[in-house]
Amino acid sequence: MILLYFSYADAQKFTTGGIFKSEIKPRTTGQQVLPPVNPKDFTKFKAEVWPNPATSNFNLKVESPSDDQISVYLSDLTGKRVMKFKVLNKQTFSFGEALSPGLYIMEVMQGKEVKSFIKIIKQ
Repeated sequence: MILLYFSYADAQKFTTGGIFKSEIKPRTTGQQVLPPVNPKDFTKFKAEVWPNPATSNFNLKVESPSDDQISVYLSDLTGKRVMKFKVLNKQTFSFGEALSPGLYIMEVMQGKEVKSFIKIIKQ
């Protein structure tokens, strides 16, 4: 899944049946500036979460051709980071037992690049 964020001014450029072109710019998360996402990287990188939704804990498995460190950041819908952890390539990691019910956005990074966003639901 690729998330694109547009401002109101960008939305005015859309036309029915038309094509919208925009350059990818760095995003910011609080004080941290993150590099742009390269869509080509999504074909080599795989992150899976199950069960989703979950009532107790989630399982995460990441597969990547790279040996760079994999970091995971979990935020609530207000953008507040509620959890962060590191995972190993091709290993299953369990997490989230202490999470309150709600919707969360998981950001998976490898090295300094954002590789995946996953929406998870804790019931």
